[in-house]
Amino acid sequence: MLRKERHNIKNHVKFQKILNKYISKSKRHLDFGCGFGCTPYLLACEYSEMKVIGMDIKREEINFGRKRYIAPNLKLMVSNKINGKFDTISTFGVLHEIVGDLNHYLKKFHSHLNPHGKVLIFDFRKVSRKKLMNFYYKPRLEELSKSKVNFFNLKSFDEEYKHHCKWTVKQFVSMFEKIGFKTLEIKLDEIGLEYVGEKR
Repeated sequence: MLRKERHNIKNHVKFQKILNKYISKSKRHLDFGCGFGCTPYLLACEYSEMKVIGMDIKREEINFGRKRYIAPNLKLMVSNKINGKFDTISTFGVLHEIVGDLNHYLKKFHSHLNPHGKVLIFDFRKVSRKKLMNFYYKPRLEELSKSKVNFFNLKSFDEEYKHHCKWTVKQFVSMFEKIGFKTLEIKLDEIGLEYVGEKR
């Protein structure tokens, strides 16, 4: 099993409760930035009546996922351009990776949701350097030390902190509410957050 695949399964289990609460009645779901497609595959298997689209810009990962994750209600696409309407849209650890105008994508989420459609966002939040070190950087180093990764390709902790810790909870909520989302729920863990917003 791939390291990224193990990570996706772990996250799916972690966020299972909030996913079940808001996705169970969805007829069309988009997972934006899906990587190999593990998460949309798990959703497609769990909700067989729901059409699930997984989208990512990395062709190699999507091609791998198309061979590994197969379900009649699942489609994996190489793209970052959203088409069609959805009842729910999710992203897992994607927003902090976006370079450029993040509002462009948030507006796209809003415009491609059906009335009262929901976004489910799982990402990092701004925490102390100590927290990111203890709950992300050190465990990541320990995991990578057991694999055959070239450590010269790793970012320094200062770079990782700047890359991951971009928004306070207040700033995160404000970004979505300015676009036109109503905040339904927000939960925090040691270094991340779960945000659910409804299209107004």
